[in-house]
Amino acid sequence: MTMSSCRTRFLVVGATSGLGWHLAQSFVFRGASVLAAGRRADRLRALHSRLHAAKAQGTIFINPADVMRPATLAALVSAALETWGGLDCVVYASAIYSPSSFEPSSLARWRESFDTNFWGFHYLVTEMATRVPNRPMHLIAFTSSLALHGESESTAYGLSKCLLEAYVTRVDMVLAQERIHLHILDPGPFRSEMNPLCEVPACAASNAMADAIWALISACPVEPPSRSARVRR
Repeated sequence: MTMSSCRTRFLVVGATSGLGWHLAQSFVFRGASVLAAGRRADRLRALHSRLHAAKAQGTIFINPADVMRPATLAALVSAALETWGGLDCVVYASAIYSPSSFEPSSLARWRESFDTNFWGFHYLVTEMATRVPNRPMHLIAFTSSLALHGESESTAYGLSKCLLEAYVTRVDMVLAQERIHLHILDPGPFRSEMNPLCEVPACAASNAMADAIWALISACPVEPPSRSARVRR
């Protein structure tokens, strides 16, 4: 299936729940073409069925992928190139919150936090930078207020987000020369599987983030920026 040349092409990773689930829908309803990816194939099928039934203006493709397995992320980029010939924006919404401590038994949780919250994004950046030919191109990641604050049990999660923030700021300075732009956004607290008691619904946070992402893409300058864009909510 070939996408119209005027339609923005999104890869949304982590589209099976929370922010990613709602962002994928928002982009399709706004007329974009979206490749939605995540671990849970049943949730991806439900997302596809929901948008098909709603007769959304854009198009939705689904592809199961595990951010802890770089080969599946490479396959996602291959699928996008085969279908569209390029990508305009990657939205990395995969995240995991695993209560952590400094006990040896908690080491697996630390690794899972960093693999999901940081390394998956890095793998996608390297794939996009080396394989996707079109420019400009945008890669979006999300941070959290827990990056600098939070209880002791959120240390692994918070540090993984701190690393992600530093990575985006530094790597954007390098890749902006090639018109590859990295951005980090903070959606603020919202109701999710990680934060079920929050009063702010995920759809409200995702609408604000969708607006911010469209603005970043639309405002992309001819000359690369000197520093990464950062939006706080």
